[in-house]
Amino acid sequence: MLILGRIAFVATAALLICGNAASAGRALLQDAPTDEIVCDVAVVGGGPGGVYSAYRLLEANASSNVCLFETNNRVGGRVYSLRNLGPKKDLTLDMGAYRYMPIAQPLITDLIERLLELPNRLYQPGIADYRVVLDSEGNNAGFATYVEKLFGMAEDMGLKASFSTHIDTVDQHMGGFLLTTASNTSIRANKVVLNLATRPLHRLLQNSNLPGASRWNSQLEAPYINRATKLYLYYPQAWWIQQGLTNGSIQYVDTEWPPVNVPVIGRYHDAQAKCPLTTGNGYIDYHYNGTAPVDTDSCYGYFQATYTSDAGMTNISHLPLDYLVDYAGNLDTTTPYSVWDNSTVKGAKLLKDAHARLMAYHANASIELPPGTQDRLPTEAIVAFWDSAITWIGGGWSSMKDPEDSGLAESVDSAVKPYANLELYVANEAYSTQQGWSEGSLTMTENYLQRHFNVGIPKWMRPSTWPQINFVVDTFNDYEEAPQGITIQPVTAQNMTALTTPADTNGTATTSG
Repeated sequence: MLILGRIAFVATAALLICGNAASAGRALLQDAPTDEIVCDVAVVGGGPGGVYSAYRLLEANASSNVCLFETNNRVGGRVYSLRNLGPKKDLTLDMGAYRYMPIAQPLITDLIERLLELPNRLYQPGIADYRVVLDSEGNNAGFATYVEKLFGMAEDMGLKASFSTHIDTVDQHMGGFLLTTASNTSIRANKVVLNLATRPLHRLLQNSNLPGASRWNSQLEAPYINRATKLYLYYPQAWWIQQGLTNGSIQYVDTEWPPVNVPVIGRYHDAQAKCPLTTGNGYIDYHYNGTAPVDTDSCYGYFQATYTSDAGMTNISHLPLDYLVDYAGNLDTTTPYSVWDNSTVKGAKLLKDAHARLMAYHANASIELPPGTQDRLPTEAIVAFWDSAITWIGGGWSSMKDPEDSGLAESVDSAVKPYANLELYVANEAYSTQQGWSEGSLTMTENYLQRHFNVGIPKWMRPSTWPQINFVVDTFNDYEEAPQGITIQPVTAQNMTALTTPADTNGTATTSG
């Protein structure tokens, strides 16, 4: 056990070093002689922006004393991967963020493909707009892999991290800041980075003795946060693959309130399913392994029945969430998902009703399914539900209250440093030019690091990337006119160095690499 002031670190279910990112026995924060921890920079929040902040600060100056404080026992924030799922414990699903755009998101593309060298493939067959992260064998690794690996690299460089540590207040103190945890541990820091979603960010600032809310930059109030939900169904026999339904979207929802049917707004190509090889032994990931010969009659896996939010202008956007919120009753508010099976009446009803709704959709669309599919119900449902009950986040992703603010670099830049005279910085997707994407948090982070910490351009970043994401120059690109549907070569760790990244006359990357 390591004792840091009053913070104890033990390898239990409640206090983890960091899932797959940290190794057992590695010291996090060092023993302190008093009940006070001292940091050059205190990063509050272990989402993509927080972990990226810590890594870049240490990359630029290995002697920096950088500390990261995360209220949960894992890194990633809304990049939330569930692994070891299904009867064989070999499937992975993403409850939150799950993909990136190599054409329109240059920073995360450089991070995943050039720095971390993570294998990746198209999210949807034939569509170059989106990519997902794979493991070394070509299976879905979970999008959180990139945050976890980056955290591990930062830790190797000297990052001091504290998990299950909630920061209650941030106050001015002797030219710097004094942070206080829920267990009354004090942390002194010269500078503070807040990688928090809007609701927890506002709560923290309101609880603190900083200049009052009337002194905040007004841009902190500009976004609102949406609710979002996903519904995955596990089938021992993947009937959609058996029938060749492996690409595209489906929608079948109630249009009047109250909703009485399970909403269907899903994709055939999203969730992981595995199939046995026709030659040799073993199973492979069907969606991400190209043309390998498999027995499509014997596949198993998850089907994405629903993925939606209440963002948007339609009068039915909230109805799917109004139905599924009844299945979001997880007493543990640190986990944004719940698992249902036939062991409860409620779970059995969800499985039966969801399956019936899928069958009705295909019948109405005159899509023939394999014989017996109607009677083969799913055996498990996983419902992810991001709303205010998940207090450490408060919802799914953000949108601007005034649509005119969306994508404006000058609006984002004003939220980076909400107090003009304080070395306190904000990095999250809510105030970014790409709300709802990791890229938004990362680009906001890179902007404050370049201007206020002088970190310099890293070697792994393409020369064209920084001009495109720099908020205060004419070369900034919000990618509203980004080309779509370009066919590009799948990138793996093995062929990474062989790829080049030409740019068009506007400086936008035209390939991933």
